Amino acid sequence: MATSSSTLTGLYVPPGPKYFPRPRMIVYRFLDVIKQKHNLVVEILTYVRANLYPFLQKYWDRPELMSMIDGLRNESCDDSQVNDNAPPIVPARQTPSAIQDSVVLYVAWKCMREHNRLDLGHDSTNLQNLVHWVLLDGIITDQWVVSIDRAFIDTFEHFSLNRVPQLLLSTVTHQLFDTCRLLSKTNHGDLTRFLNFLDVPMDTRSKNTYAFIATQFNMASSDILFIAFSDTECKKAARAGFRVAKIKQRNQPVPRMKLITVVNDLSEVRIA
Repeated sequence: MATSSSTLTGLYVPPGPKYFPRPRMIVYRFLDVIKQKHNLVVEILTYVRANLYPFLQKYWDRPELMSMIDGLRNESCDDSQVNDNAPPIVPARQTPSAIQDSVVLYVAWKCMREHNRLDLGHDSTNLQNLVHWVLLDGIITDQWVVSIDRAFIDTFEHFSLNRVPQLLLSTVTHQLFDTCRLLSKTNHGDLTRFLNFLDVPMDTRSKNTYAFIATQFNMASSDILFIAFSDTECKKAARAGFRVAKIKQRNQPVPRMKLITVVNDLSEVRIA
């Protein structure tokens, strides 16, 4: 049986496997469970900064790209008025080479700010779309892959050998975190061989969302193991009757609920 989080105190969770009763299904969240958001943002922005210039040259005549750059140009003018360090994108009458150079400089500056906030363009649809395009091109051409911890692959294999279906829950709120596409190209190959995907246009901070999932798969809530990082999501899933493995937040108190067991990372989750 998994150790109840009510037996844990303070900030410390003993390392090592945590055993759960065999579930009928395992439901994951992606960010900070399979891949830490901080690391994913760093990898995405590092790739974009290194590959934006050849991307612009490759697709320069695409009307969609020109429209995106027009939008970024307006944003760069606004940024330069409130921040002296913001490099503006030069006018459209300039040469393609000059425009491309200025786009690279502005996006590099913008990405540094986004990196610091782990925001990835929430205040700029144009930047978000451009980053998505560059990343998508990298995935399609096999130039960019998501790095996943080898220990987590062992966990997927452990569940697969135990014939437990594995489902990744997504609310599809951010196109950069298209989990099916990201997990199809990783440093350990195509991980969609382990996972099915459920996209729900629902609030994962609502108990009703988890009740809906149980109903969709005709299962008792207690037959589902939910693995997530968010305190709120874990508590709502537990209140819906799910068993929960909560990935511990650094320097945060351990939540105390009967159905929540806190683990240090995904590799500690095991079936009894």
